[in-house]
Amino acid sequence: MNTDVPILQLKNVDFGFKDTSLFKNLSLTVHSKEFIGVLGPNGSGKSTLIKLMGGLLKPQSGCIKLKGMDINTLTARKRARTIALVPQQTTIYHPFTVREIVMMGRYPHSPIIGFESDEDLLICEEAMKIAGISHLASRQFDHISGGEKQRAVLGSAIAQKPELLLLDEPTASLDIRFQLVILDVIKWLNSKENITVIAAVHDLNLASRFFDRIVMIDNEHVVISGKTDDILTLENIERIFGVMVKEIPMNIPNRNYYIPDLKELDKRSGI
Repeated sequence: MNTDVPILQLKNVDFGFKDTSLFKNLSLTVHSKEFIGVLGPNGSGKSTLIKLMGGLLKPQSGCIKLKGMDINTLTARKRARTIALVPQQTTIYHPFTVREIVMMGRYPHSPIIGFESDEDLLICEEAMKIAGISHLASRQFDHISGGEKQRAVLGSAIAQKPELLLLDEPTASLDIRFQLVILDVIKWLNSKENITVIAAVHDLNLASRFFDRIVMIDNEHVVISGKTDDILTLENIERIFGVMVKEIPMNIPNRNYYIPDLKELDKRSGI
């Protein structure tokens, strides 16, 4: 049993918007070095959960602890020394270069904003190398592709040297190649740099291929959480997403691809 203080812990969290409740009495414990995918239908609160974990939103009741401390009592700067958050989309209105975007990840560690140390420069160069964007360093951020932008923002998160990396749909709107590139980099950060990773994802097959632990959520509570091969079952997928799927074995023990069961869909729709 892991007796270490969890890197992140949600206890009895309630949260919602106006008359819509997203989470009630939500509890979840994340230990250091875990690699977790958060799955759920549209509107179930995946993005909201990532923002709560990052301290961008405050629970209406309950608490969220980062390494044993209430996350909402920490300044944004202190949170950023432990947590890096990669949003689904990043819009930049100033003509920053990719190198400048990545260097922004060093701000939580820099005593004076705007003055980079030699160490900051080395970390920035290494982050771009890991993210595979060194060749884009001098390009303007708004002149590169969507997949390249996502890697640049990920490079900034890498330069931040976080212990916990939170990602909101990191592969959304990307083609298959960039989806695999992004997830390969994230997996490397987890396995080689020991960074704890929590990512909201929408693709069951990518989740099955990459993540060690799955949290499946529905409105108002975490439905199930556990090892990927225990959680991604036909029964659980139908329960959460309301659709029948078929399994096709991967070349990975206990992992499968999931495709819609069209015959079952036709029966239900009367076709």
